[in-house]
Amino acid sequence: MLRISARARYGVLALVDLGQHATESFVRAQDIAERKDIPPKFLGQILAALVQAGVVTGRRGASGGYRLTQAPASLAMDRVLQILGAEPPSDRCIYGVERATCTLPQRLDKCDGIGPAETAASELLVNTSLADLCSGYGGDEAAYQI
Repeated sequence: MLRISARARYGVLALVDLGQHATESFVRAQDIAERKDIPPKFLGQILAALVQAGVVTGRRGASGGYRLTQAPASLAMDRVLQILGAEPPSDRCIYGVERATCTLPQRLDKCDGIGPAETAASELLVNTSLADLCSGYGGDEAAYQI
């Protein structure tokens, strides 16, 4: 099953903030932390990983901060979650059978039913971009939960 850690949740929130605010200039990590309620030290680690992966660029100094290295529409959420360390769905069901070779109709009475849901979730992540989250976020913390 896909597991989303606090690191991945906070990382996505930070990217949403950058997608919303870093259109013309760099955004300070402190501002991201305050707007998205992310612990500042943890955010620093997350942003460092995003910089290392080439998704975000950072600049030191008074006018420094962070910004995306590519358009939000070109950043798929499956890649973001992979960078942030989310565990991918398992290749095996709870019975130890490889999902790719499972014959669902014949095993329906013993199937965990998670495989098709995980496949659908993976396809959704591939087809969802950061731009989709930025436009759907609307700035209201309660409007969108990861």
